[in-house]
Amino acid sequence: MSSERSITIKLYNRTDYTLTNYDCSATSGSSPTPSGYAMSNGQTHVDISVAPGASLTVEAKNNSGSCAGQFTLSDGSHVSFPVTYSNPSSGDPSLGVQTPPGYPGCQGWNDSDSYSGNDIDATIDLYDGAGVYTPEANGTDTLRGYVVPLASDPYGQKNNCQDYVNAMFQPALRGATFEGRFNQGSTAPYMPVDFSGQYLASDNTGNLVAALAGALKRCWPGQSGVAVETSSPDYPIVEFLADFLVVPDSHDSTKPDTSKAPCIMYVPQFTYVSATSEGPKYQLTGYASYPFNAGSTTRFNMDSVDTFLQLLLAGAHFVNVQADSDYDNQKSSPKNNSRDLYNRFKDNIPGSLQHRCIGNSHYTNTVNTSGLYYGNTYGEWAAPGSGLVQALLFAKTADTEWNTFMQLEGWPADGDWVTGNGSWTGGPRHGADYANYQTSYWNISTFGACPYSEKRATTIFLSTAHWTPAICSSTYMMPYVGAETLQHWLKTGLVSVPSGTPSKPSTQ
Repeated sequence: MSSERSITIKLYNRTDYTLTNYDCSATSGSSPTPSGYAMSNGQTHVDISVAPGASLTVEAKNNSGSCAGQFTLSDGSHVSFPVTYSNPSSGDPSLGVQTPPGYPGCQGWNDSDSYSGNDIDATIDLYDGAGVYTPEANGTDTLRGYVVPLASDPYGQKNNCQDYVNAMFQPALRGATFEGRFNQGSTAPYMPVDFSGQYLASDNTGNLVAALAGALKRCWPGQSGVAVETSSPDYPIVEFLADFLVVPDSHDSTKPDTSKAPCIMYVPQFTYVSATSEGPKYQLTGYASYPFNAGSTTRFNMDSVDTFLQLLLAGAHFVNVQADSDYDNQKSSPKNNSRDLYNRFKDNIPGSLQHRCIGNSHYTNTVNTSGLYYGNTYGEWAAPGSGLVQALLFAKTADTEWNTFMQLEGWPADGDWVTGNGSWTGGPRHGADYANYQTSYWNISTFGACPYSEKRATTIFLSTAHWTPAICSSTYMMPYVGAETLQHWLKTGLVSVPSGTPSKPSTQ
């Protein structure tokens, strides 16, 4: 077996600054040398010029053993990127960027498990990071770290989606507290908290979840005058959801098929009551409707689409009401035209873009094994070329007759099972999110958190106009197949309804 080790790292400058300084040292093997720049023996500094959007390749090798060292790229005043690397003769290779205090730089995170062999080729994207702050009780903001910024065109900038998603899983970001957003007064719907820090800052400026929704809207079909990004890695799931919510005409994809009723989104309305040991308690007051169809000549109500996408990206729990018995309870005709979201997803999304969820904790006291994930994400790393949607789960609410629930989780729960290192927690990313979820019972997604969870009785419903929800005192939220009666998994200490609320919805 050869004892030679080498490493080649291609670094893309995604900042607004020209990188001009290069400093290096090696602990074993040759000095890490930037391609195109001559360095004499023992030289540790060289002037470079890497403009925004340009790249620099650094190489190091050892003909007889481990290859390890470090180098730093900087512009001299704004950003600095100290890179450490190691390709040992035995053991696991490693590569990373450590941001020093005062320099808002960060990398597109790479997974060390993806590197192996004697000769390693790696890519790192370098960003002028966006600061993440947590408001303190004394009125000051504490800097928690830096996150990869979302590009104005995340699909057009190579690896920006991948880098942004991976950067979201820095422990300092996902462990952030967001109690300051538990009470949003009369806001409807409650705005999501995002882990980039915009909603954690004391001035509440910005809304990254809205920016993410804007990216997905570029993939949304049926918009007049909009060039849809059909080549985006998120396009297949966005097109699928759009065609499910408002069925396209067989001859004109910009118009709905009027023979099948479009869906309406029903979002629970509630007010803050008090803090509890399990998180904030809310009182349900009703449901607000958001129609997806804008009329016979305009396929989509894009205001409703925008709200839907923001809630989806924040991890809201959606239930597509499709069970015949739910429509029968409202003496409704027609029913849901066999619009089974679960089987529609299973049968229409290519097998390469879906995989089984080994088990989830929804609608059961044991394990729900019906789940299917959108995407091909495995392990603990978003792969190159991937989109923003990494962990969208579809599953049944019951066994024999069911509705379909849909929820964007933080990370697939079964990621490590595929590699043979399975854990019932679903791996480090999913397990950490689940622990965070249990502190507030706000749902945790890849990008942030929101209070719309079936365990809070705040399920968001998707249905036709032939089924409408109402609150009730016996089950709090509208009863539906999978939650027809008061469920053991419902956190009753976190929900209430106004005095005088009927025990059953008047629609039944």
